[in-house]
Amino acid sequence: MKKLVIAVIVSAALSGCNSTSKGQQEFDTANQLAAANQYQEAINYLTQAVSKNPKNTQYIQALNDLRSKFQSESVAKINLLLSGEYTNQGLTEALELIQQLVSNNTPKDVTDNLSAQVTEKQEALYAELEGLYQRAVSSYDNGDLVSSFRSLQSIESRFANYEDVPVRLKAISREINQKYIKDANLAIKQDDFDSATKLLNDVLAVNPSNGIARALLAKVKKNNTPSYFIAKAKEAAGISNWEAALFNCEKALALDTSNSECLLLKDESKKELSKASQKGFLEAINESRMIVAKNLLRIIQDNGMTDISIIDEYKNTFAQKSDYLASQYVDKGRYAMAWNLLTNVQEVHSTYPDLFNKIRSVEDAISKRAKRSIAVFDFNSPADSDDAGVIVANNLISRLFNNASNDITILERENLKSILEEMKLGQIGVVSESTAKEMGRVYGIDYAIMGSVLLYKVDENNTESTKTIRYQTGEKISDNIDYLNWKAANPKPSKKDLQAAPQAKILVPEYGQTEYNVTQTKKVGFIQLSFRIVDVLTGENTRVDTIERKLQVEDEANAGVAEAGVIFDPMEIPTDTEILQQLTEEVVESMASDVLRPLQQLETFYFNQGQDSEKRSEVESAIEYYTYAIFNERLKSVSSSPITNEARSRISKLLNNHRFEE
Repeated sequence: MKKLVIAVIVSAALSGCNSTSKGQQEFDTANQLAAANQYQEAINYLTQAVSKNPKNTQYIQALNDLRSKFQSESVAKINLLLSGEYTNQGLTEALELIQQLVSNNTPKDVTDNLSAQVTEKQEALYAELEGLYQRAVSSYDNGDLVSSFRSLQSIESRFANYEDVPVRLKAISREINQKYIKDANLAIKQDDFDSATKLLNDVLAVNPSNGIARALLAKVKKNNTPSYFIAKAKEAAGISNWEAALFNCEKALALDTSNSECLLLKDESKKELSKASQKGFLEAINESRMIVAKNLLRIIQDNGMTDISIIDEYKNTFAQKSDYLASQYVDKGRYAMAWNLLTNVQEVHSTYPDLFNKIRSVEDAISKRAKRSIAVFDFNSPADSDDAGVIVANNLISRLFNNASNDITILERENLKSILEEMKLGQIGVVSESTAKEMGRVYGIDYAIMGSVLLYKVDENNTESTKTIRYQTGEKISDNIDYLNWKAANPKPSKKDLQAAPQAKILVPEYGQTEYNVTQTKKVGFIQLSFRIVDVLTGENTRVDTIERKLQVEDEANAGVAEAGVIFDPMEIPTDTEILQQLTEEVVESMASDVLRPLQQLETFYFNQGQDSEKRSEVESAIEYYTYAIFNERLKSVSSSPITNEARSRISKLLNNHRFEE
């Protein structure tokens, strides 16, 4: 008996020891992870410890404490990630933390609130990045490479690998290195050290390790001294290059305002430059080199060494000569040359009499030239549909009018009629290509659309038939077959059997039969036309095509049989007019697309024509076309596109030393 008691005590002790050791390894590991701030992993190990030893209060308390600490620190970290200039990576990390909070039984209102904040921040970030991206693209298109690079850098810092940003960053970085160093070298050669410094600093902002930029910047700093510019000023004065002497003196004085030697040389340079500029101005006026004259007049005004009355006289001389030349160009129909002359007058002498009206007049003429005018002639009609040609033409005019850009004019039908009457022509449709060419020359029509409607009809097929329907007309009393069968099986039924027997008589439906008429209608609409687009300037067909469309509709109708439950079904089918109108709209849509497609980028056409003329050394022709490109974009409310900017630049270079025709 004594041995048995001892065994029980030992067993209990061993059992208690075993209970204490369960989960101890997981508990110890959790403590190590928690000390390293790896709370989620620590919680996982503590959860295992509790599951192995669910009665261990130490484990349970440790798990609750760690969860509480994890929740408070995670919420604080999420709030930190959502503050300031938050990033896509930070928002992703916040979502992962929220998911961990959910798995650790954090109150739902807390996690829902945090999730809503993250969603709001994500939407705001995406919208902001989209705006930055568009700004980067716009800056690049406008030639501002540094602004574009900085916008893309800002995107990359907040959302790694957004769209094609990494590729664009590399490409722009390479372009900045090449272009800006080239431009900096040119600026250094021209002693424009301020521009060179800015360009080189931009290169280093993008690529701090660029050795060439650093070397050039060091060269700029070495040369950008008063002594350097004074030496250059003396050298220029020695060869009577007074403009260069003045430029270098001003550069030196910007660095050393009290340099007496340079102050004297500057005063001498201004006087001599004024004399030389006045002489050059009068020579340029006589030679009709008006842009040279304008630039010299600006020098005369800026150096302040000429009496104001003489300057006013020079302004009038410049304006009068430019006005005279402009009027000569207007008489020749070369409005772009006239416009360039008059706008230069506006820069020099804005109050010159009637200048505003003259500029507006030539601008109206250029705008008209920069547009393309389209005339739609009545199409010839088939014999069985006299109005088909007019219908197609009117629909085409409406479609073109509603879809053409502002640089395309659609000639109204009534105006076209008046032109034809003036030219003593008959129907609008009966116009030959030679006649169209003459109309283009006289009335400024660029493209004529003409053709023939070959097929314009609807075929209809009607068939009538009858259908038979069987329907219930009422009910009658009849023997119940179940009762008859039962009675045959029970010839001598008891009273009790009769009570359980089927009903002897039942109501059964009575049926009738009737016929009703059914009408089936099928319509097939056809339209086929041929058309051509004529360039009236050349008389050539730019497009010749034939279009055809077919539309089939059908329906079935009946008068209905109310008592049989057949519902009245009326004939619902489009009219012939509706079918033909739908087909006409489809054909016209195709034609309008063919007409407008080649005219969608007229500004590019004009610019390319200008380049071709420039290559052939046809200076004034090139200026005309470049001006049309500018005005064409102006008609579309585009004022600072790459084409407009390049056209302006080319016009400026071509006019720089140009001798205008008298």
